[in-house]
Amino acid sequence: MTVGESVWTMIEIMNSWTVKGVTTMPQRMARIRVGMMMLLRTTGVLMLGFALASRPAMGDDKSNGIVAVVNADPITRQTLATETTNRYGADVLDAMINRHLIFQACKQKNINITETMVREEIMRMAGKFGLSMDAYLKLLQDERHIPPQEYSREIIWPLLALRELVASDVQVGEEEFNQAFVAQFGEAVKCRMIMVPSETTANSLREQAVRQPDQFANFAKEYSVDEASASVGGLIPPIRRYNGDTNLEEAVFALA
Repeated sequence: MTVGESVWTMIEIMNSWTVKGVTTMPQRMARIRVGMMMLLRTTGVLMLGFALASRPAMGDDKSNGIVAVVNADPITRQTLATETTNRYGADVLDAMINRHLIFQACKQKNINITETMVREEIMRMAGKFGLSMDAYLKLLQDERHIPPQEYSREIIWPLLALRELVASDVQVGEEEFNQAFVAQFGEAVKCRMIMVPSETTANSLREQAVRQPDQFANFAKEYSVDEASASVGGLIPPIRRYNGDTNLEEAVFALA
């Protein structure tokens, strides 16, 4: 028996009491009947609300193919898929093709990149920023809009796979070994960076930073176009030798 049926039953019982002559306290019984009627109306609204709330949202109901309804005008899953493909299809397809090619090459050479290897690489990358893995992934999510799963699948996994694929073909000489050792364990310079699109802006900011060196972090937050470093006051991983642009490394190690 539903709530509505129960209320109607109670009203019918009270009516039968009146018909059978059970008329004690008639005013109170009348108020109770009115209250029951109001309860029934309210219950009807609540039950209707519950029925609507218990139905899956349009966007979650895959069976009807409708993902949203705008003023009674439905947007179908196929329409959404078409629009998404038109806007992002080429980039997504390129990434899928590259991932499949890498996977096939790994399969041919019996190379297996495990979740543990991916996790350890993410921890190593996070350590370069002096962050925990969770904090590093949250930073990527908030500042670069890269979810952790996408970062693992689209960036770290291909990086490790390509590294393993070429490992047997790379011959390392003594000089290269020494440079790699310095790059990994040598001295490093902590830096903050402000990235701007024009040399004019860079020169202007440099003059301000020279006059107010303690404001460099604030300048980075306000003006830098690199969101990741700007969010932490321009802070970037410590720079070591033999890691990238030689001119940049020379300029960094020439700093006081």
